[in-house]
Amino acid sequence: MAEGAQQVLNCQASKICNELGACEATQATTKFTLSPLKVGPKGEGSFLIEYNDISTTVQNVTDSGPFVWSEGDSDIQSLLPAGDKSVLWHRLRAGIPPTSTITFLICEDAG
Repeated sequence: MAEGAQQVLNCQASKICNELGACEATQATTKFTLSPLKVGPKGEGSFLIEYNDISTTVQNVTDSGPFVWSEGDSDIQSLLPAGDKSVLWHRLRAGIPPTSTITFLICEDAG
């Protein structure tokens, strides 16, 4: 992602899997908006991510991710590009026992 450029991704989920590998089909849609806050020369840095009435800061390691954030103390999420339009959305919820999901997304750049 270029410094200063906002990116809007319209994503369609195809399936969601739990931490045990059990999967089910879904057709949920999510729109992610990523706005740069502080971005380095290799695309690493912090961004504002907005989706589903959530707005929080996300960190990434390189211009191609992974993008990592939290919605609270017991939550860690990441978006990991997995192909040209494929993205994996991992959500880990702390608890006893901890739970996690991976949602398989196909995303189109709406910019």
